[in-house]
Amino acid sequence: MIKERIVFLMLLMFGLQMHYSQDLPEKNKLNPVGTSFLGFKNRLKDAIRKQDTSKIIYNHILLADFYRDLGVTNEAVHHYNEALLFHSKVSDSTHVIILNNLGSINLEADQYAIAKSYLQKSLRLSRTIDFQKGEAVAYASLGAVYEKEGEYDQGLKCQNKSLRLFSALGDYEGLAVVYENIGSIYEDLQQYDKAYTYFKSAYEYFYRVNDDRKINILNNLGDVNRKKGDFEKAFFYTNKAKYEAERTNNVHQLSSALKDLSKTSKLTGDHLKAFDYLNASIYKYKEEQKLRRIQQMNTLQIVYGVKEREAKIALLTKQNELNRANQRTVVFVIFLVIIIFAIVFFNYRKKKDQRFKIEQYKQQLLKADLDKKIAEEESLQREIQIKTSSLSKYSLHLAHKNKVLSDVSSTLIKLKDRERMFIKPKLEGLIAEIKADIEDEQGWVDFIKYFEQIHPDFFKKIHKVTSGNLSTAEMRLCMLLRLSLTSKEIASVLRITPDSIRIARYRLRKKLLLEKGSNLQNFMLDL
Repeated sequence: MIKERIVFLMLLMFGLQMHYSQDLPEKNKLNPVGTSFLGFKNRLKDAIRKQDTSKIIYNHILLADFYRDLGVTNEAVHHYNEALLFHSKVSDSTHVIILNNLGSINLEADQYAIAKSYLQKSLRLSRTIDFQKGEAVAYASLGAVYEKEGEYDQGLKCQNKSLRLFSALGDYEGLAVVYENIGSIYEDLQQYDKAYTYFKSAYEYFYRVNDDRKINILNNLGDVNRKKGDFEKAFFYTNKAKYEAERTNNVHQLSSALKDLSKTSKLTGDHLKAFDYLNASIYKYKEEQKLRRIQQMNTLQIVYGVKEREAKIALLTKQNELNRANQRTVVFVIFLVIIIFAIVFFNYRKKKDQRFKIEQYKQQLLKADLDKKIAEEESLQREIQIKTSSLSKYSLHLAHKNKVLSDVSSTLIKLKDRERMFIKPKLEGLIAEIKADIEDEQGWVDFIKYFEQIHPDFFKKIHKVTSGNLSTAEMRLCMLLRLSLTSKEIASVLRITPDSIRIARYRLRKKLLLEKGSNLQNFMLDL
């Protein structure tokens, strides 16, 4: 029902202009629509030239309304938004009207979320400035949005608020629109008696203001009675709508009335009439579409023709400005080049010798600095090599010590059960001393101190790439991998089996989030 009302408003505008242009406009001749458009454009240009803010806003709104009536939605939205750019200088009621129009346009385009946003802003501003009509229009449109979304309770709440406001204002046209909206909701809810009552009220108010939208209401009344099964009333209202549409040459409503007559005839068993009405409806629909295409083609040809001429004029103006600017630039550049050339020529020989001496001095400084850095680099490399060698030897020494002590410990464990009982306590004490020596942490403290001297940022980098905290054993494994020790050598240093090393490496890979196939030792060497 809402779509029919929207289409009707568009067709009404087309109908008013139809007698002006049945064919394409002649060369160098504009139809009244084009004349109106040019008038709006010229007045907007004049307002911009004079920097008259109120007239700029007013003419943007006129252009937006003009485009909206012709169905050119994107241009309408553009001009409404241009008007809103001056919102601080727009009167509050005008601001509300623009927001309501933007909400209505987005409702027609099925952009319900955007429509709600504009309409809710309009409601807040209307309440702030006590603009009741703006608030009533916003509630009516918001109710239509809820109806389209299937939220009928919310839709009825909004429409009833709008109804109260329009009643207080005594606005018959507004009351007619709201009654029609409420009737549409009840029709969607299949509560046809209520829908009929509200459509009747809408018709009475449209009749009072002599608005052609009453034809659509007559079609709605016929449609509701057909759905109720009261075919006699359905025929009465639909035929009345057909008569009014023919009288006012409203092709869209005539096509709708014929289509409804076809449906009612089919339900009463008169299939021949149903067929004839349907054919007539299709014919009128095609006629309507043809008229719409002609009107849109004529209008768009004028609009885009004007825009094309404006673009050409603007381009020529810019080109002329650019040419004049280029001429001035060329003269200035030539004059500047002559002055610069003279200065450079007179100072060239003097500065040439100075630059040569400066370059020689710079080269000497650079060479001395380079030699110093090379010497420092060589010294640093030797120091690193010495420390790395010492660290590797220290780790291998730890491995050898641990191996020897482990062998001695194992041997003593075997001997303690074979000797006499008085030797056993002494052997146990010796075993304990050896184990304490093996587990002595001081060696690792010294090892870490040497390691940090060679790789000062290694531990920081490790902590940045891990998914959790590393244990002491895992940190030791990382250091030994960084020293390029084999798994066998690492097992010897840590006093664990190669299988344990394999498991420790696997767990370390998981904490470092390494991809499958990545080499753990290469990863440590790259840190």
